[in-house]
Amino acid sequence: MSKLNYLKHLLWVVCALPLLVMAQANAPVGLVVDLKGPVTATDQGKNVRIEVMGYLRPQMEIDVGAGGMLAVTLYANSSESRFNGPAKLKVLADRVQVLQGAAAQQRSLNEAPVSAAKRVVSTRLTQAAVMMRSVKPASEGPALVPVSGSRIMILNPVFSWPVPDTAAGPSRFELRRASGELLYQGTANGGTLQLPAANTLEWGQSYRWRVQSETSPSARVEGRFEVITREKLMELAERRPPNDGPFADWVLFAAMLDDLSLTAEATEVWKWLAVQRPDDENLKRLANR
Repeated sequence: MSKLNYLKHLLWVVCALPLLVMAQANAPVGLVVDLKGPVTATDQGKNVRIEVMGYLRPQMEIDVGAGGMLAVTLYANSSESRFNGPAKLKVLADRVQVLQGAAAQQRSLNEAPVSAAKRVVSTRLTQAAVMMRSVKPASEGPALVPVSGSRIMILNPVFSWPVPDTAAGPSRFELRRASGELLYQGTANGGTLQLPAANTLEWGQSYRWRVQSETSPSARVEGRFEVITREKLMELAERRPPNDGPFADWVLFAAMLDDLSLTAEATEVWKWLAVQRPDDENLKRLANR
């Protein structure tokens, strides 16, 4: 490297280092896992929205009003801290400091779902794009299930897809292995098809499917998906909270499903959670992806 290029590189490092340190200092340190009633927050002097699956950043100040409740998990120790209002809080790197109000109620959480939630939020719940050719989805109708690029956890799924008015009528359905081997073909009326019991899928295998309208040759929908392994299914069964388990545990379980690309299954849990917390806008978005 020439002396001039070395000096340019050194100058870039010197200039960029403060920005990197600042970004690291402001990196999220935890998540909101439950929320009720009046809760407001400021971040660097600006009002910010507090939502389930929303970030906690260092130096955020949170006001939990009378009758309100906030539950958060911190990455540093995989624990839950629950605060009942009235309370004033400040987020630090490894804890939430109580400025006014009662001390937090603490409980330990399993590290696996907390790590999954951290990954899911950091990627902002991005999911694989649905491949659709020459067709616009109807304004009403089922979404594409399984979501293209996702995983599923059953061997006889119900496939569903949007059907525009121009493609009403029967459609040809094909299911193939990832290698291209044809496993099943049939005719579907409407936007759903139940895979026959004789054509069940296999654990840990990848598949692709296609629906071609017989009345509108240009209308075609394609997707690909993978069935999780039996071992992963058993692990999820162990991680699943009881039906009457804490709301926060179900939030983390839904995040774990999303982290595994079990999109349809995760969405069903997000929908149930959104009903429990109807005022939470982020849960609405997750339920209606």
